[in-house]
Amino acid sequence: WMASLLSPLGTYCRWKLSKFNHAPNPLSRCQRQRRRRRHPQTPPPPPPPRWFPLGTFLANLSGSIVSAAIAALLTSPSFSSHPSSTTAVLRALSLGFAGGLSTVSTFASEVVALSEGHYPPHEMNAFGYWIMTVGVCCLVGLGVFCTLVQVV
Repeated sequence: WMASLLSPLGTYCRWKLSKFNHAPNPLSRCQRQRRRRRHPQTPPPPPPPRWFPLGTFLANLSGSIVSAAIAALLTSPSFSSHPSSTTAVLRALSLGFAGGLSTVSTFASEVVALSEGHYPPHEMNAFGYWIMTVGVCCLVGLGVFCTLVQVV
């Protein structure tokens, strides 16, 4: 039940990170106003494409780091003397918060969107994003886990 209380917090953090998925407008507000005055009939140019969903990548990476850190704490011999309520809270953080923060469904839908997307080469973008996310999250998670196991 604790995990269900913590998962909305992870989901909220993922939602806040999703703003990094969209390309920013390269023109400042003053430049946009000047352009509208000079060419009132011309629509503003679209923002440059950014095919890498950075927000989802950061959410998945953060969830992997939190999960690896908690797993390292739970497996350390020095932690076995703590009460079971502490263990339950840490497991709830890992399952609820980190699970809500990192999500497979958004990752999978973005891989599919990239493979069918507007940014050529489609398959290479999707494959590159998949390799980067899985590879970096696994390597960083393993690094965090190994480091904390040695320290704790």
